This record gives sequence, structure tokens and C-alpha cells, in this order.
Amino acid sequence: MAKKNPYKFSIGFSSKNPAHRKVAGILNEMETGLADFIATAVLQYLGDSDGKAVPGVNMESLQPLISAMVRKEVEKALNEQNPVPVETEREVLDLSEDVAVSLDEDVKRGITNAMEAFRRL
Repeated sequence: MAKKNPYKFSIGFSSKNPAHRKVAGILNEMETGLADFIATAVLQYLGDSDGKAVPGVNMESLQPLISAMVRKEVEKALNEQNPVPVETEREVLDLSEDVAVSLDEDVKRGITNAMEAFRRL
């Protein structure tokens, strides 16, 4: 059985699903351009977007969502890194030009670990 009008939809969001509540809130804040917004979102999700902005979208209302998503991804990336254990007591080296510095294995390992951690950032 075909739909009467294939271009009209009714969407019901679940009040028990946090993602549904968040999306419903965003959509309810939009003044105009809801169909354009949904069409662009679906196309971008499927990787078939032309990259154009959606007219009528209040970017200020999306800013908290975008900030939260970026914060979550940064925290996730930082948590995936294995932090290098910090020693409680460290030797202070005088790195002035007049002093010759001998690097023992612990110092070399510390420099190597610091460089590896910097590369992961």
C-alpha cells in the first residue's frame, strides 16, 4: 500500500530516550527551515552532502550541543592515552651552557616518553 503523499512524514520521539529528547528540543527551537534542516542532516549522515548551510537554523541554539560533543570527544581522546607515571622526586639538571650534562638511562627514557606523549597530541 503506497502512501498518499510520499513527501509528508510524522515522527514520534520517545520521551524516555535522552537523544530523542535532545533532538526534539533542538527541532522545537527552530523557527523555520525544519524540512531543510532534516534533509541536510540525513544527507550529511549518509555522506551525500553538498556542504551548504541550512537557512533558518539558529546556530546559537546549536552551540551548546556542538560544544558538548567536542568536549566529549576531547575527553575520550585524553582518556585513551596511557599517561606516563610521574615520579615523586625528580633531579633538577642545570642546563646552562657552562655545565656538561651526562644523560643516564632514566633521563633518556624520560625524554623519549615526553616526546612520544607530545607526538600523540
